[in-house]
Amino acid sequence: KKLKSFSLDAPYFILSIENALKSLFGDNAPNLELFRFSGCRFATISDLIDLLRCKKRLKVLDLSCIRFNDDSTYRNQPSVCRALSPYISELQNLEELNLFGWDLQHFDEEKLFSGLKLLKKLNARGANDASLAALAKHCSHLQMLGITDCFSDISIHAVLKVLRKSRIKTLRVPYVMGTGSGVTHMKEVCEASKTLENVTVGLRLWHNTVNPTISWKEKEELMVQATAEASNNRVNLRVHVW
Repeated sequence: KKLKSFSLDAPYFILSIENALKSLFGDNAPNLELFRFSGCRFATISDLIDLLRCKKRLKVLDLSCIRFNDDSTYRNQPSVCRALSPYISELQNLEELNLFGWDLQHFDEEKLFSGLKLLKKLNARGANDASLAALAKHCSHLQMLGITDCFSDISIHAVLKVLRKSRIKTLRVPYVMGTGSGVTHMKEVCEASKTLENVTVGLRLWHNTVNPTISWKEKEELMVQATAEASNNRVNLRVHVW
């Protein structure tokens, strides 16, 4: 009952581990603050949900690359993500949430974020504008946001909304889609947040119809220069070039 931290990285386990974890915890770890089981295998989403019950003091939850016995796509079925949403939302002391490998767009974004008022760090993939809008609405203490592998576009306007509503210092959104010049958008990013320090974007931020004759390298250099000028060298920009 006094246990405050549990971490298990098990990417090569071929057997589901829910029974072992239930025997260790069940409802008997009310003081747990860090729960990390990256790459672990479970039989169904219900087994994962059972482990989250009565963990009201959790501050860090890492569910990255969780696998299930059913099949490799089970984790990102919308019904599975929606079923998990309210149970994560009940963890109202949560400050860090790692959902790498899960598609954020499949969660019920209002249920997921409405209870996470203290959230400071979020890592996930597959976000869309609706999930970022809910994040901006409910998570004003957010300091770090990392979104990878977006299979539906997230717009620069959705990202700006999050920046204006939170205290973000680190922003990693390499798949964000711009509507104009990357120079203009990076100036908007710097103006939207006075706490921002590190940003990672991709060249999709620079719409391909704007200055199409400029090389990718030149665009990158112009964006870095504009960011430094707009933020008085406060913001460090990294541009992913594909």
